[in-house]
Amino acid sequence: MIDPDLEQQRRIEPPRSEPAPAAPSEASPWSALRSLPPHLVQRKLQRRLALRRAGAAGSESGVARQVQRQSLSGAAAATTGGNAAAVLPARLRGAVGSVGYYAARHRDFHARYPAPPPSPPTYYMGYGDRYARRFTTALLPTLSAKGQAWVRATFVLLQQAIEDRLDAGPTAFDALEKDDAAFKRFAYATHPKAYLDGGLHGLPPGDLTKIATTPDLGDILTIDGVAQILKTAVGILPRWAGDAGHAVADGAKATWGWATGGSR
Repeated sequence: MIDPDLEQQRRIEPPRSEPAPAAPSEASPWSALRSLPPHLVQRKLQRRLALRRAGAAGSESGVARQVQRQSLSGAAAATTGGNAAAVLPARLRGAVGSVGYYAARHRDFHARYPAPPPSPPTYYMGYGDRYARRFTTALLPTLSAKGQAWVRATFVLLQQAIEDRLDAGPTAFDALEKDDAAFKRFAYATHPKAYLDGGLHGLPPGDLTKIATTPDLGDILTIDGVAQILKTAVGILPRWAGDAGHAVADGAKATWGWATGGSR
């Protein structure tokens, strides 16, 4: 039997609608970890961190490869006379005073001109690097404290002279490097001043003898090499007196005569 009051209430009240189920929210990347034991959570977190680091490293290496490709393409454009701006010599002030300076300058030239011609100045490896190593490994330990200081000071002065020439005009320096004979004349011309400014006149005779006999005869007995000796001797003579000065002058004259055929 139907209750009349309940039936009346059903007719008056509108039917209630059930609330719609909530749309599933996007799962958080960490939601799957909530139900895992702590040791598995730690393992998964470490793996995700490792993957992120690997991705960052790959991105950095990609940038490095891109920079390298740009450098190589710029150097190639310069060697083929393209419209791209010429790749100028790098400044190497930070390497001044080191044995590896000349090798660094040699590598810098090769970076700009990978396929000769042109070729780097032979002075870099044939003279500068060779004597830098010989003076530091063979000569330096045999010299007095003054002689060792002279070697180090002269290294700096000789290399600074090259960097000064580069700073004076990078484009002109680039052209000078391509002319092997001209570069050798320039470099030899810087030697006498560097030797004297380094303190050669204040060295004991024993050091002078060892220094004088270090270069190869083939390097000394060239016109540039003899000019280097004579300029250095002229610079020393006013600072020395007596027999020492005469000995330097006589040695320079004898070398000049030997080199030019005046005496054998």
